[in-house]
Amino acid sequence: LASLRAVANPPTETLLVGSHGTERWAPESFGTDATHIDLNVKQSTALDKAIKVLESVVSDHPGTSVEYKPASVVLHVRQAAQDMASKAIRSAHDRLENIENLWTLDGKAVLEATVLSGTKGEGLDWLREVADASTVLFAGDDVTDEDAFAVLRPGDIGVKIGSGNTRAQFRLNGPGELSALLELVLDMRSL
Repeated sequence: LASLRAVANPPTETLLVGSHGTERWAPESFGTDATHIDLNVKQSTALDKAIKVLESVVSDHPGTSVEYKPASVVLHVRQAAQDMASKAIRSAHDRLENIENLWTLDGKAVLEATVLSGTKGEGLDWLREVADASTVLFAGDDVTDEDAFAVLRPGDIGVKIGSGNTRAQFRLNGPGELSALLELVLDMRSL
């Protein structure tokens, strides 16, 4: 959520979900308990092991980097050469698979190792409930966004950004088109 706040700078009354639905924040005015991440000893130990593994992978694979989250650590390979990126992901998978209490999530040019099981679909369901939303628009460009597309209901709108198989009903060519879509939705709501 700290990264989300830094990038988006949302108004203080904005509901926020991060870390694939496991990190949640709601202003007091919504009258709901948001998830605060407190890891137990097993989870903390698993996360520490995963961090050491991914830091080691990054040191051996130029162009890769690590992102730290409250309950996970992420290997980013987008800046690495294709063969180096593939080797880094394989190495990370091999070295992470024997860590107890750890799940891995493959995304676009990322591998996330997490100690909390959650999906973007669960996060979206929480947002719908807390906001009492009758209709949801969800847009995403990653394979992990498919979990959110899977929980959309009749009347909701799912928008896949970019190529790839999807459950979404609609598609945009790239992220640059999303702002135009959101402006159109805002204009329609203002009528």
